[in-house]
Amino acid sequence: MRTLTDKALNKLANYYISKLKNVKYTLDGEEKEIDFFSKKVMGNTACAYVFFDENYKGKITNIRVIDKDGDIVAQDKKVYERTTDKALYIAFKHEFTEV
Repeated sequence: MRTLTDKALNKLANYYISKLKNVKYTLDGEEKEIDFFSKKVMGNTACAYVFFDENYKGKITNIRVIDKDGDIVAQDKKVYERTTDKALYIAFKHEFTEV
């Protein structure tokens, strides 16, 4: 049986993170984009974080992770109603495994 090593899975996660460009989203019907707050790899898990501070008010929808080729590689279809002064922190975590 052939299997990928932990090192190989870590390299795949790092490659994925290196290809991420930004996040596009809709705020009250208007298309916007934002940079990642942070990106990191933990073992075989790629983590990309988006931070909407208290200045983002309204309905945030259609959140999409965009890669350097302009393709959507992940998305969050949840609707966030921003009415408070609390920040919104969204994590996109993807674990690379062998099947």
